[in-house]
Amino acid sequence: MERELYVGTMTGTSCDGTDVALVSVSQSGNFLCQVAATEPWSDELKSQALVLAESRTWSAETYLAFEKAYTTQVVKAVNTVIACGEVAPESISAIGFHGLTLAHVPHPNPTNSTLQVGNPFQLSAAFQVPVIFDFRRADMVVGGQGAPLAPFIDFHMFASTEPRILLNLGGIANLTYLPASPQVDDVVAYDTGPANMIMDALVRQALPHEPFDRDGAYARKGQIHFQVFDKLARSDYFDIAGPKSTGREAYGHDVLSLFSNIERLEDRLATAVEFTVETITAAIQKMDPTSSARVIASGGGVKNAYLMERLAFRLQPRSVSDTSSYGMDPDSKEAILMALLAHAHMHGIPGNFPSVTGAQRRVILGARTH
Repeated sequence: MERELYVGTMTGTSCDGTDVALVSVSQSGNFLCQVAATEPWSDELKSQALVLAESRTWSAETYLAFEKAYTTQVVKAVNTVIACGEVAPESISAIGFHGLTLAHVPHPNPTNSTLQVGNPFQLSAAFQVPVIFDFRRADMVVGGQGAPLAPFIDFHMFASTEPRILLNLGGIANLTYLPASPQVDDVVAYDTGPANMIMDALVRQALPHEPFDRDGAYARKGQIHFQVFDKLARSDYFDIAGPKSTGREAYGHDVLSLFSNIERLEDRLATAVEFTVETITAAIQKMDPTSSARVIASGGGVKNAYLMERLAFRLQPRSVSDTSSYGMDPDSKEAILMALLAHAHMHGIPGNFPSVTGAQRRVILGARTH
């Protein structure tokens, strides 16, 4: 059976690298990830990205200079994966290019839009193949949140005769609930709150040359400050039923300032980890009150051993594992998702789930360079 090749690229809010996957897709929609890799960023590029992402004011020239540097890095990352896969660029049907999210301001905010930086035309010119980009706004203009996108891959890869919950631990945590033998309209998913975002920011503040709390080593030695924990938990977001989504705007300077009275980094991180664990656990208990669903995690947070231990403890008696048990590198899931959404766009297949985003109807996601 003839198969098509797609490349997917994803840059998370941690701003430490670009994930790329080379995926072959059959006519029936079955897929195989042939190569996946993460191209690390230079300290300079990461610093520029964080200035843009964490600041609300920057010049057009600053934006455009970063866009060019960032897209050049993505070109390098795609080149690496294509070389590893030993395929010619002209054999690729399309590249799915998410870009780096600088702002996500969904309904009910009247702005109701999102901004991902990255030049799809520069990427397309480098490989002479179509690039599919801007995956979120088609859903938003028909009443959706534009997020999360993960249910597309969760439904097609992980639907089963048993109930499952897919947990993505990126900067933001999101859940996809798949009941046993689900139909499209049965899927429930939303962002639960922060995963790594607050933790990573606290590490950057205290240890500028450390990208994150490796294995949760600092947090493991800390004590939870419940006064700060309680303030974090007061956000109205956690009481809102889905569809809902959130982003860096909700966990910026105001939230980080709550930690300023905690002297030890270990205690700050222990508090941040427990807040992440609490918000995820509460959301899962609402989705699965019978505790029957298996939890399958992915994303960079899977590498935080302490976070995973706390989740496994709090989510008992549910089984907690990660996607590696199902043949998928936890770091590559979102890049594979972008490749699959590019395939869906090229074949006119809707990529959103109205039951997840609140959109009025299913729509084809993304725009195409040529």
